[in-house]
Amino acid sequence: STVDYNLRGHVAIIDGAADTVLAIIAVGNLPEDLLHNPNNNKVYCANFHSDNIMVIDGVGDSVETVISTFPNGWNPKDFVYNSTNNTLYCANWDSYNVTAIDCATNSVITYIPAGEQPWDLAYNVNDNKIYCANYMTDDITVIDGTNNWVIMTISAWDEPQVALYSPASNEIYCVNRNSINITVVDGTSNWVNRTMQVGSQSWFLGYNPTSRKVYCPNDYGNTVAVIDASTNAVLTTINVGTYPRALTHNSNSNKIYVANRGSDNVTVIDGAADTVLTTILVGDTPVDLAYNGLNNKVYCSNLWSHSVNVIDGVTNAIITTIPIGGEYALAGALCYNPVANKIYCINSVYDNVVAINGATNGIIATIPVGDIPSALVC
Repeated sequence: STVDYNLRGHVAIIDGAADTVLAIIAVGNLPEDLLHNPNNNKVYCANFHSDNIMVIDGVGDSVETVISTFPNGWNPKDFVYNSTNNTLYCANWDSYNVTAIDCATNSVITYIPAGEQPWDLAYNVNDNKIYCANYMTDDITVIDGTNNWVIMTISAWDEPQVALYSPASNEIYCVNRNSINITVVDGTSNWVNRTMQVGSQSWFLGYNPTSRKVYCPNDYGNTVAVIDASTNAVLTTINVGTYPRALTHNSNSNKIYVANRGSDNVTVIDGAADTVLTTILVGDTPVDLAYNGLNNKVYCSNLWSHSVNVIDGVTNAIITTIPIGGEYALAGALCYNPVANKIYCINSVYDNVVAINGATNGIIATIPVGDIPSALVC
């Protein structure tokens, strides 16, 4: 597991078996994103204010090299990995381009022009294309994954912010945050197949591979739009709690869990029928969800009640509530390690990560990391 804490510019490497800190690696200023490359077992860290990308050896947990993106790439922000060509792509926020990096040599291949303030990247494995959502120019740059050149630029709507690839339909879904809709792009032709109204402002998308559906929580509308990934039809809009933010899919029972940070509950949705099965009262301000497929459990971190709720994936009942620290603890991001069957929860105020046993629900270890950890990668 890797923990990114961005104020001091460090990355903590945690042993997933022993729950101990293997190394704390000094990286650049304001690390924004982390990506693990399974092909070479290296972790890439985008340092927003340092204008570089650090490559961390996944075995030795040390910085192997630093890839400078300056002066061509300013403020690297978001990664996506091209598994076909073993190439890493990084969106550069203030230079309006995307860096293509050869992961075999960890060297820059080229800089690909994009729109203004590229926000998010998605990879189409079927057609070997990369899609870049450009926040300020309201468009999507389509990049050829073989030649690393721009195929075309697709007009979106206001403030495209999140991109998601649906393998079921070979389409890309792009949330336009300010215009409250989703642009759907055909992965082969690059044509806009449809623009769908989804409610109020949205911050992320979720995918259900079992029922081939896309879910779009509407933060201010207190709903979740359900989209059929085969037909692009909005099947229904489901009322949930207040300010839905996090979403996870239970693959064992085909259920969708939605954390509602404003109403302190989790809405459970039947993934086949698109109906609300139940609403589970959790702690104060639920902010993240993680699913343990081995034990069929859902974990919900509660920011202000300093706890993690463990939910039975069959009965939807709370099995237990795990306190993660003192009265000032803030339970944040969750990450499930399927290899070791452990759940990791960030406690940002006390600068540590709590490791939870996926079978017994007991705390295995509290691992000190750095200042204000903000993200996890397992």
